[in-house]
Amino acid sequence: MLDRIKTKKTEEFLKEKFNAAVYLNEHPEAKAYRIEHSYRVANIGLEIARGEGFDETEMVVACLLHDVSYCEEFGENGWIEHGRLSARIARPFLENLGFNEDRVNDVCFGIAIHVDDKADFVWERTPFALSVGDADNIDRFDAYRIHETLVNDGFLSMDLDRKLQYVRKRLGRLGELIDMPMGTRTAERLWRDRISFNVSFYKSLLAQLERSERPADEVDKDRGQAMTDYETLIIKAKGLTEGVGNLVSDLANISALLNETLDDINWVGFYLAEGEKLVLGPFQGRPACIEIPFGRGVCGTAAATGKTLRVDNVHEFVGHIACDGASKSEIVVPVKKKGRVIAVLDIDSPSYKRFDANDEAGLEKFVGAIEESIADLI
Repeated sequence: MLDRIKTKKTEEFLKEKFNAAVYLNEHPEAKAYRIEHSYRVANIGLEIARGEGFDETEMVVACLLHDVSYCEEFGENGWIEHGRLSARIARPFLENLGFNEDRVNDVCFGIAIHVDDKADFVWERTPFALSVGDADNIDRFDAYRIHETLVNDGFLSMDLDRKLQYVRKRLGRLGELIDMPMGTRTAERLWRDRISFNVSFYKSLLAQLERSERPADEVDKDRGQAMTDYETLIIKAKGLTEGVGNLVSDLANISALLNETLDDINWVGFYLAEGEKLVLGPFQGRPACIEIPFGRGVCGTAAATGKTLRVDNVHEFVGHIACDGASKSEIVVPVKKKGRVIAVLDIDSPSYKRFDANDEAGLEKFVGAIEESIADLI
Protein backbone atom coordinates (compact mmCIF):
# COMPACT_ATOMS: atom_id res chain seq x y z
CA MET A 1 0.00 0.00 0.00
CA LEU A 2 1.19 3.50 -0.82
CA ASP A 3 2.39 5.55 2.16
CA ARG A 4 1.14 9.00 1.19
CA ILE A 5 3.08 10.70 4.00
CA LYS A 6 6.41 9.45 2.63
CA THR A 7 5.54 10.12 -1.00
CA LYS A 8 4.33 13.62 -0.11
CA LYS A 9 7.61 14.35 1.68
CA THR A 10 9.45 13.12 -1.40
CA GLU A 11 7.45 15.40 -3.69
CA GLU A 12 8.21 18.34 -1.43
CA PHE A 13 11.93 17.46 -1.32
CA LEU A 14 12.09 17.18 -5.12
CA LYS A 15 10.34 20.52 -5.70
CA GLU A 16 12.48 22.21 -3.03
CA LYS A 17 15.61 21.05 -4.85
CA PHE A 18 14.32 22.15 -8.25
CA ASN A 19 13.11 25.51 -6.93
CA ALA A 20 16.62 26.24 -5.65
CA ALA A 21 18.28 25.36 -8.97
CA VAL A 22 19.69 28.36 -10.85
CA TYR A 23 19.41 26.80 -14.31
CA LEU A 24 15.87 25.53 -13.79
CA ASN A 25 14.73 28.92 -12.49
CA GLU A 26 16.23 30.57 -15.56
CA HIS A 27 14.45 28.01 -17.76
CA PRO A 28 10.99 27.51 -16.25
CA GLU A 29 9.87 25.30 -19.15
CA ALA A 30 12.72 22.90 -18.33
CA LYS A 31 11.73 22.85 -14.66
CA ALA A 32 8.09 22.19 -15.53
CA TYR A 33 9.08 19.35 -17.85
CA ARG A 34 11.42 17.75 -15.29
CA ILE A 35 8.70 17.76 -12.61
CA GLU A 36 6.08 16.42 -15.03
CA HIS A 37 8.44 13.71 -16.25
CA SER A 38 9.24 12.67 -12.66
CA TYR A 39 5.54 12.25 -11.89
CA ARG A 40 4.94 10.25 -15.07
CA VAL A 41 7.85 7.93 -14.28
CA ALA A 42 6.57 7.54 -10.71
CA ASN A 43 3.13 6.53 -11.97
CA ILE A 44 4.65 3.99 -14.35
CA GLY A 45 6.79 2.70 -11.49
CA LEU A 46 3.66 2.33 -9.37
CA GLU A 47 2.03 0.24 -12.10
CA ILE A 48 5.12 -1.98 -12.26
CA ALA A 49 5.20 -2.30 -8.46
CA ARG A 50 1.55 -3.36 -8.34
CA GLY A 51 2.07 -5.86 -11.16
CA GLU A 52 5.15 -7.41 -9.54
CA GLY A 53 4.33 -7.14 -5.85
CA PHE A 54 7.08 -4.61 -5.05
CA ASP A 55 6.76 -2.10 -2.24
CA GLU A 56 4.69 0.67 -3.84
CA THR A 57 6.02 3.47 -1.67
CA GLU A 58 9.67 2.61 -2.27
CA MET A 59 9.13 2.43 -6.03
CA VAL A 60 7.29 5.74 -6.25
CA VAL A 61 9.95 7.44 -4.11
CA ALA A 62 12.74 5.99 -6.26
CA CYS A 63 11.10 7.13 -9.48
CA LEU A 64 10.33 10.61 -8.16
CA LEU A 65 14.00 11.07 -7.26
CA HIS A 66 15.61 9.45 -10.31
CA ASP A 67 16.35 12.86 -11.88
CA VAL A 68 16.75 14.97 -8.74
CA SER A 69 20.33 15.83 -9.82
CA TYR A 70 18.93 18.29 -12.34
CA CYS A 71 18.91 20.65 -9.36
CA GLU A 72 22.67 21.00 -9.88
CA GLU A 73 24.91 22.08 -12.75
CA PHE A 74 26.34 18.99 -14.42
CA GLY A 75 30.10 18.76 -14.23
CA GLU A 76 32.68 17.72 -16.80
CA ASN A 77 31.10 14.31 -17.43
CA GLY A 78 27.77 15.99 -17.87
CA TRP A 79 24.53 14.17 -18.40
CA ILE A 80 26.01 10.66 -18.25
CA GLU A 81 26.69 11.07 -14.52
CA HIS A 82 23.28 12.35 -13.50
CA GLY A 83 21.97 8.97 -12.32
CA ARG A 84 24.85 8.47 -9.91
CA LEU A 85 24.61 12.09 -8.77
CA SER A 86 20.87 11.67 -8.16
CA ALA A 87 21.59 8.61 -6.00
CA ARG A 88 24.09 10.54 -3.89
CA ILE A 89 21.62 13.39 -3.37
CA ALA A 90 18.79 10.96 -2.55
CA ARG A 91 20.66 8.77 -0.03
CA PRO A 92 20.56 11.05 3.06
CA PHE A 93 16.94 11.95 2.34
CA LEU A 94 15.98 8.26 2.16
CA GLU A 95 17.76 7.54 5.42
CA ASN A 96 15.87 10.38 7.11
CA LEU A 97 12.64 9.08 5.56
CA GLY A 98 13.07 5.88 7.58
CA PHE A 99 14.15 3.37 4.92
CA ASN A 100 16.48 0.68 6.28
CA GLU A 101 19.99 0.29 4.89
CA ASP A 102 19.15 -2.49 2.41
CA ARG A 103 16.19 -0.60 0.98
CA VAL A 104 18.22 2.62 0.72
CA ASN A 105 20.86 0.74 -1.25
CA ASP A 106 18.30 -0.90 -3.54
CA VAL A 107 16.58 2.41 -4.29
CA CYS A 108 19.87 4.26 -4.79
CA PHE A 109 21.27 1.51 -7.01
CA GLY A 110 18.19 1.71 -9.24
CA ILE A 111 18.55 5.48 -9.47
CA ALA A 112 22.30 5.28 -10.11
CA ILE A 113 22.11 2.80 -13.01
CA HIS A 114 19.11 4.25 -14.83
CA VAL A 115 21.24 6.29 -17.28
CA ASP A 116 24.12 4.04 -18.40
CA ASP A 117 23.62 0.87 -16.33
CA LYS A 118 26.54 1.72 -14.01
CA ALA A 119 26.70 2.59 -10.32
CA ASP A 120 29.52 3.93 -8.18
CA PHE A 121 28.90 1.37 -5.43
CA VAL A 122 28.39 -2.40 -5.38
CA TRP A 123 24.87 -3.75 -5.08
CA GLU A 124 22.68 -6.48 -6.53
CA ARG A 125 20.86 -5.85 -9.84
CA THR A 126 17.45 -6.67 -8.41
CA PRO A 127 14.24 -6.52 -10.49
CA PHE A 128 13.21 -3.62 -8.24
CA ALA A 129 16.37 -1.65 -9.03
CA LEU A 130 16.06 -2.33 -12.76
CA SER A 131 12.48 -1.09 -12.69
CA VAL A 132 13.52 2.53 -12.06
CA GLY A 133 15.27 2.69 -15.43
CA ASP A 134 12.48 0.69 -17.05
CA ALA A 135 9.88 3.21 -15.91
CA ASP A 136 12.04 6.06 -17.22
CA ASN A 137 12.47 4.37 -20.61
CA ILE A 138 8.77 3.57 -20.91
CA ASP A 139 7.90 7.23 -20.39
CA ARG A 140 10.47 8.21 -23.03
CA PHE A 141 8.38 6.35 -25.61
CA ASP A 142 4.95 7.53 -24.57
CA ALA A 143 2.68 9.95 -26.45
CA TYR A 144 4.20 13.17 -25.07
CA ARG A 145 7.68 12.20 -26.18
CA ILE A 146 6.52 11.71 -29.77
CA HIS A 147 5.42 15.33 -29.82
CA GLU A 148 8.55 16.53 -28.02
CA THR A 149 10.87 14.59 -30.34
CA LEU A 150 9.23 15.91 -33.49
CA VAL A 151 9.44 19.48 -32.19
CA ASN A 152 13.05 19.19 -30.99
CA ASP A 153 14.16 17.58 -34.26
CA GLY A 154 12.59 20.38 -36.30
CA PHE A 155 10.25 18.06 -38.16
CA LEU A 156 7.90 20.80 -39.34
CA SER A 157 10.73 22.74 -40.98
CA MET A 158 11.89 19.73 -43.04
CA ASP A 159 10.99 19.36 -46.71
CA LEU A 160 8.95 16.32 -47.74
CA ASP A 161 11.92 14.14 -48.70
CA ARG A 162 13.63 14.75 -45.37
CA LYS A 163 10.38 14.04 -43.52
CA LEU A 164 10.03 10.71 -45.33
CA GLN A 165 13.64 9.78 -44.54
CA TYR A 166 13.18 10.84 -40.92
CA VAL A 167 10.03 8.75 -40.38
CA ARG A 168 11.51 5.66 -42.05
CA LYS A 169 14.58 5.96 -39.86
CA ARG A 170 12.40 6.24 -36.75
CA LEU A 171 10.49 3.11 -37.76
CA GLY A 172 13.75 1.25 -38.27
CA ARG A 173 14.94 2.28 -34.83
CA LEU A 174 11.64 1.23 -33.23
CA GLY A 175 12.02 -2.18 -34.85
CA GLU A 176 15.39 -2.55 -33.13
CA LEU A 177 13.93 -1.58 -29.76
CA ILE A 178 11.01 -4.02 -29.70
CA ASP A 179 12.88 -6.70 -27.77
CA MET A 180 14.90 -4.48 -25.45
CA PRO A 181 15.15 -6.41 -22.16
CA MET A 182 13.23 -5.19 -19.14
CA GLY A 183 13.55 -6.19 -15.50
CA THR A 184 10.02 -7.57 -15.10
CA ARG A 185 7.14 -9.00 -17.13
CA THR A 186 4.98 -6.00 -16.24
CA ALA A 187 7.59 -3.63 -17.64
CA GLU A 188 7.92 -5.78 -20.78
CA ARG A 189 4.18 -5.50 -21.37
CA LEU A 190 4.17 -1.74 -20.84
CA TRP A 191 7.24 -1.33 -23.07
CA ARG A 192 5.70 -3.29 -25.93
CA ASP A 193 2.48 -1.30 -25.61
CA ARG A 194 4.43 1.97 -25.97
CA ILE A 195 6.57 0.72 -28.86
CA SER A 196 3.46 -0.59 -30.61
CA PHE A 197 1.83 2.81 -30.17
CA ASN A 198 4.90 4.53 -31.63
CA VAL A 199 5.05 2.15 -34.58
CA SER A 200 1.37 2.67 -35.33
CA PHE A 201 1.78 6.45 -35.15
CA TYR A 202 4.82 6.58 -37.44
CA LYS A 203 3.29 4.06 -39.87
CA SER A 204 0.24 6.32 -40.16
CA LEU A 205 2.44 9.39 -40.52
CA LEU A 206 4.47 7.68 -43.24
CA ALA A 207 1.33 6.73 -45.16
CA GLN A 208 0.09 10.33 -44.94
CA LEU A 209 3.41 11.72 -46.12
CA GLU A 210 3.52 9.28 -49.04
CA ARG A 211 0.12 10.58 -50.09
CA SER A 212 1.35 14.14 -49.94
CA GLU A 213 3.26 13.94 -53.23
CA ARG A 214 1.19 11.76 -55.60
CA PRO A 215 -2.18 9.98 -55.99
CA ALA A 216 -3.01 7.30 -53.45
CA ASP A 217 -3.41 4.54 -56.06
CA GLU A 218 0.18 5.02 -57.19
CA VAL A 219 1.41 4.86 -53.60
CA ASP A 220 -0.58 1.68 -52.94
CA LYS A 221 0.79 0.11 -56.11
CA ASP A 222 4.36 0.79 -55.03
CA ARG A 223 3.87 -0.34 -51.46
CA GLY A 224 2.04 -3.53 -52.42
CA GLN A 225 -1.60 -4.42 -52.05
CA ALA A 226 -2.80 -4.41 -48.43
CA MET A 227 0.75 -4.27 -47.06
CA THR A 228 0.67 -5.54 -43.48
CA ASP A 229 2.54 -4.09 -40.52
CA TYR A 230 4.20 -7.31 -39.36
CA GLU A 231 6.43 -5.53 -36.83
CA THR A 232 3.36 -4.39 -34.92
CA LEU A 233 1.84 -7.85 -35.26
CA ILE A 234 4.94 -9.33 -33.64
CA ILE A 235 4.68 -6.94 -30.71
CA LYS A 236 1.00 -7.76 -30.21
CA ALA A 237 1.59 -11.51 -30.50
CA LYS A 238 4.37 -11.41 -27.90
CA GLY A 239 2.11 -9.45 -25.60
CA LEU A 240 -0.64 -12.07 -25.98
CA THR A 241 1.62 -15.09 -25.37
CA GLU A 242 4.13 -13.78 -22.82
CA GLY A 243 3.95 -15.85 -19.66
CA VAL A 244 0.77 -17.76 -20.61
CA GLY A 245 2.36 -21.19 -20.84
CA ASN A 246 -0.62 -22.86 -22.53
CA LEU A 247 -0.25 -24.00 -26.15
CA VAL A 248 -3.95 -23.97 -27.02
CA SER A 249 -4.44 -20.50 -25.56
CA ASP A 250 -1.36 -19.12 -27.32
CA LEU A 251 -2.21 -20.54 -30.75
CA ALA A 252 -5.87 -19.56 -30.41
CA ASN A 253 -4.99 -15.95 -29.63
CA ILE A 254 -2.38 -15.78 -32.40
CA SER A 255 -4.93 -17.13 -34.89
CA ALA A 256 -7.50 -14.58 -33.73
CA LEU A 257 -4.95 -11.76 -33.98
CA LEU A 258 -4.03 -12.69 -37.56
CA ASN A 259 -7.68 -13.14 -38.54
CA GLU A 260 -8.53 -9.73 -37.14
CA THR A 261 -5.56 -8.01 -38.77
CA LEU A 262 -5.00 -9.56 -42.20
CA ASP A 263 -7.22 -8.43 -45.05
CA ASP A 264 -8.85 -10.71 -47.60
CA ILE A 265 -8.37 -14.06 -45.87
CA ASN A 266 -10.96 -16.76 -45.14
CA TRP A 267 -8.97 -19.19 -42.94
CA VAL A 268 -6.00 -18.92 -40.61
CA GLY A 269 -4.68 -21.36 -38.06
CA PHE A 270 -2.21 -24.03 -37.08
CA TYR A 271 -1.63 -27.70 -37.80
CA LEU A 272 0.54 -29.55 -35.26
CA ALA A 273 3.00 -32.27 -36.23
CA GLU A 274 2.35 -35.76 -34.84
CA GLY A 275 4.72 -38.32 -36.27
CA GLU A 276 4.43 -38.14 -40.08
CA LYS A 277 1.16 -36.25 -40.14
CA LEU A 278 -0.32 -32.86 -39.27
CA VAL A 279 -3.27 -32.61 -36.88
CA LEU A 280 -5.63 -29.64 -36.81
CA GLY A 281 -4.94 -27.11 -34.06
CA PRO A 282 -6.52 -23.76 -33.09
CA PHE A 283 -7.84 -21.78 -36.06
CA GLN A 284 -10.28 -19.16 -37.31
CA GLY A 285 -12.57 -19.98 -40.25
CA ARG A 286 -14.77 -22.78 -41.57
CA PRO A 287 -14.37 -26.38 -40.32
CA ALA A 288 -11.16 -27.87 -41.73
CA CYS A 289 -9.43 -31.16 -42.47
CA ILE A 290 -8.45 -32.88 -39.23
CA GLU A 291 -5.39 -34.79 -40.44
CA ILE A 292 -2.96 -34.15 -43.32
CA PRO A 293 -0.10 -36.55 -44.10
CA PHE A 294 3.36 -35.08 -44.59
CA GLY A 295 3.94 -34.52 -48.30
CA ARG A 296 0.28 -34.02 -49.22
CA GLY A 297 -1.33 -30.72 -50.07
CA VAL A 298 0.22 -27.34 -49.42
CA CYS A 299 0.44 -27.85 -45.65
CA GLY A 300 1.86 -31.36 -45.86
CA THR A 301 4.42 -30.34 -48.46
CA ALA A 302 5.59 -27.37 -46.39
CA ALA A 303 5.90 -29.64 -43.36
CA ALA A 304 7.85 -32.26 -45.28
CA THR A 305 10.28 -29.78 -46.86
CA GLY A 306 10.53 -27.39 -43.92
CA LYS A 307 10.11 -24.47 -46.31
CA THR A 308 7.47 -21.79 -46.73
CA LEU A 309 5.05 -22.39 -49.58
CA ARG A 310 3.27 -19.47 -51.24
CA VAL A 311 0.67 -20.58 -53.78
CA ASP A 312 -0.98 -18.02 -56.07
CA ASN A 313 -3.64 -20.49 -57.31
CA VAL A 314 -4.35 -23.53 -55.15
CA HIS A 315 -6.30 -25.20 -57.96
CA GLU A 316 -3.06 -25.50 -59.91
CA PHE A 317 -1.16 -27.05 -56.99
CA VAL A 318 -0.82 -30.79 -57.51
CA GLY A 319 -2.40 -32.69 -54.63
CA HIS A 320 -4.17 -29.66 -53.16
CA ILE A 321 -6.57 -30.63 -50.37
CA ALA A 322 -9.72 -28.53 -50.66
CA CYS A 323 -10.99 -28.00 -47.12
CA ASP A 324 -12.78 -24.78 -48.13
CA GLY A 325 -13.88 -24.47 -51.74
CA ALA A 326 -13.74 -20.68 -51.45
CA SER A 327 -9.96 -20.67 -51.02
CA LYS A 328 -8.01 -19.56 -54.10
CA SER A 329 -4.52 -18.78 -52.75
CA GLU A 330 -2.59 -19.97 -49.72
CA ILE A 331 0.61 -19.50 -47.74
CA VAL A 332 2.03 -22.01 -45.25
CA VAL A 333 4.95 -21.24 -42.93
CA PRO A 334 6.65 -24.05 -40.96
CA VAL A 335 7.14 -23.62 -37.21
CA LYS A 336 10.36 -25.25 -36.03
CA LYS A 337 12.10 -26.39 -32.86
CA LYS A 338 15.83 -27.02 -33.19
CA GLY A 339 15.42 -27.36 -36.94
CA ARG A 340 12.54 -29.85 -36.73
CA VAL A 341 9.07 -28.91 -38.00
CA ILE A 342 6.63 -29.01 -35.06
CA ALA A 343 3.70 -27.17 -36.66
CA VAL A 344 2.68 -25.05 -39.63
CA LEU A 345 0.87 -21.74 -39.85
CA ASP A 346 -1.69 -21.94 -42.68
CA ILE A 347 -3.49 -18.94 -44.18
CA ASP A 348 -6.00 -19.09 -47.04
CA SER A 349 -7.53 -16.32 -49.15
CA PRO A 350 -10.61 -16.21 -51.39
CA SER A 351 -8.55 -14.17 -53.90
CA TYR A 352 -5.89 -15.34 -56.33
CA LYS A 353 -2.34 -14.07 -55.70
CA ARG A 354 -3.31 -12.65 -52.30
CA PHE A 355 0.14 -13.23 -50.76
CA ASP A 356 3.31 -11.61 -52.08
CA ALA A 357 7.00 -11.60 -51.15
CA ASN A 358 6.38 -8.98 -48.45
CA ASP A 359 3.80 -11.26 -46.80
CA GLU A 360 6.13 -14.23 -47.04
CA ALA A 361 9.03 -12.36 -45.43
CA GLY A 362 6.77 -10.80 -42.82
CA LEU A 363 5.08 -14.06 -41.85
CA GLU A 364 8.40 -15.89 -41.65
CA LYS A 365 9.67 -13.20 -39.31
CA PHE A 366 6.40 -13.38 -37.36
CA VAL A 367 6.67 -17.16 -36.95
CA GLY A 368 10.33 -16.82 -35.98
CA ALA A 369 9.36 -14.38 -33.24
CA ILE A 370 6.70 -16.65 -31.72
CA GLU A 371 8.59 -19.94 -32.11
CA GLU A 372 10.50 -19.52 -28.86
CA SER A 373 7.38 -18.95 -26.76
CA ILE A 374 5.44 -21.91 -28.17
CA ALA A 375 8.20 -24.43 -29.00
CA ASP A 376 8.64 -25.58 -25.40
CA LEU A 377 4.89 -26.20 -25.13
CA ILE A 378 4.83 -28.74 -27.96
